[in-house]
Amino acid sequence: MTPIHPTPTPTDYFKLILIGAAWGSSFLAIKVIVEEVSPLMLVALRTWIGALCVAGLLVTKPIVFPRTMAVWRRIVFIGLVGTGLPFFLISWGETRVDSGLAAMAMSVGPVFAVLLSHITAYDGRPLGGKLLGVFCGLTGVAILSFESLTQHNLGNLIALLATLAAAICYVLGGESTRKITGASAEFVTTASLCIAAMMTTTLLFALESPDFESVTRQSWMLIIYLGAVSTGLALLIRFNLIKSAGLAFASYVGYLVPSFGFIFGVLILSEALSAGRLLALVFILLGLYLLQRQKKERSTR
Repeated sequence: MTPIHPTPTPTDYFKLILIGAAWGSSFLAIKVIVEEVSPLMLVALRTWIGALCVAGLLVTKPIVFPRTMAVWRRIVFIGLVGTGLPFFLISWGETRVDSGLAAMAMSVGPVFAVLLSHITAYDGRPLGGKLLGVFCGLTGVAILSFESLTQHNLGNLIALLATLAAAICYVLGGESTRKITGASAEFVTTASLCIAAMMTTTLLFALESPDFESVTRQSWMLIIYLGAVSTGLALLIRFNLIKSAGLAFASYVGYLVPSFGFIFGVLILSEALSAGRLLALVFILLGLYLLQRQKKERSTR
């Protein structure tokens, strides 16, 4: 029997665009902020603001705390590896590479997710139709890496690899999230953000001497935007979108994030618009499309 999927409304499409713009613009905001704020300080502030915003969701429904240590271990893992670490890697990476380049590198997360799923849940079946999508995504990554190495320097390549590592962290965090039962998405998100905030704040005061007074008004506004909009509000809209239009439709945001990140970087920060980056973007978006189509075909069988 073919499953019945909710029919997206114009409002759902608007929500999808808002999420893509919020997440895509986060790379632009980070690029500006790290010019005067250390990556560690940025992550600490962003996670605290995001945690406070998402915590507002908890007051609208009864709070159910996890009853097993296994769930709490996964929440801690999501906070440390799936949230705090990738936030830092992206912020540090953007001290060396353009925001649009970081956004494109991050968009290969679904490719890593397919590979991880194939390894951890191997049932003897080949990747099949997914293989072409994986190949296209990895080709895009290879083009970005080659351009960074040939046109810039080894430091830029390392920064690009850091953003790719962040994408892998998000995949690992998502895999842990998928296995959690007995806890709401709002609770898991709030708890994991708090854990990330506590970890990064501890490291911040242990390794640095943060000077909050020296942060300019523009940076404070962008930091608040990152925490409240790109983290808190975007998650709230995503929860509502999944409820109204389904998870498959909400996953299409993967096409918008690298596109918005690339466009914002070129138009607002006057970042380089090279043939290599355009070609890499085409391969990455094509890979995402092929993976999504394969997933949709399997869901309708």
